[in-house]
Amino acid sequence: MKKTELYVGFGSSNLVISVLGSGIILREPSLVAVDIETEKIIEWGTKAKKMLGKTTTGIDVFSPIERGIIKHKNYASKLFGLALSKVFGENMPKKISLHFVIRVGLTEQELSILKQIANENDIGEVYFDFKPILALKGAGVNTTSSSAYLSLTIGGGATNIAVISHNKILSGLSVSLGGKDLDLAICEHLLNTYDLEISVPMAEKIKTYCGSLILQDTSNMEVMGVDSKTKEPKKEIICANDVRHAVIHFFEYLVKVVQEVINSQSPDIVADIIPNGIYLSGGTASLGGIQEYFYDKLNIVVHSFENPENNPYLV
Repeated sequence: MKKTELYVGFGSSNLVISVLGSGIILREPSLVAVDIETEKIIEWGTKAKKMLGKTTTGIDVFSPIERGIIKHKNYASKLFGLALSKVFGENMPKKISLHFVIRVGLTEQELSILKQIANENDIGEVYFDFKPILALKGAGVNTTSSSAYLSLTIGGGATNIAVISHNKILSGLSVSLGGKDLDLAICEHLLNTYDLEISVPMAEKIKTYCGSLILQDTSNMEVMGVDSKTKEPKKEIICANDVRHAVIHFFEYLVKVVQEVINSQSPDIVADIIPNGIYLSGGTASLGGIQEYFYDKLNIVVHSFENPENNPYLV
């Protein structure tokens, strides 16, 4: 009987499942809506996300994964089980090889929790694959070659930076900053600039529709929120420049960290990285002008997916 190879990305923003040879078969927000009294999951994924900011005091909507780390194992396990049921129903494959896509720097205890989640869902064959390596594979890079490549993956709760050669991480680190931090920064900027209170999901929409690092970008959108002083409904036209002001410090920090990683390498490794370029992936890689920004700051060409979130290797 043929074995089904599942690749699972347990991210702070999304739970993504793909089957080797078939690509992504599920992408849902990694959220659960829980009845606080009974501790039972009411909704999960997209349906739970729609409940954000609209629940009663007896319901909590949250992600069991924070900064790429399982913080609530019980709910993470149940979330994974619900996702498997949605994908396979009663036709669960008899033989499954499960590959968890992980951030750089997870501890043995954190890896053990992932194994427990697999076992609780009747999957015993478990492997761990580093997100930066899979990101390069998804970009068509031969990761087994002797040449060195730099992978930069910006997730929802964490960013991975790694130098890779011979299918191994030569040097790497994970920074606890990601797309969710950009959303919070947008909320704070609009509050301070326009006295406009908005929700985090609205900030995510703003980032998606008019997020850009390009100074001349004229993208804009009308945003409805609440006046922080009067508490009355309020509309504002938010433009790309607002988003840039809100998030630029995040990218300035990332440039600094990437430069430090490069500077710590041997001359031979750097001699590979410079012509090979930086491979950028993750949802935030869709932000307008991000490739040009990194090139301008680092003078290294930046490669990115046309649709960075749809990397078949679950970046």
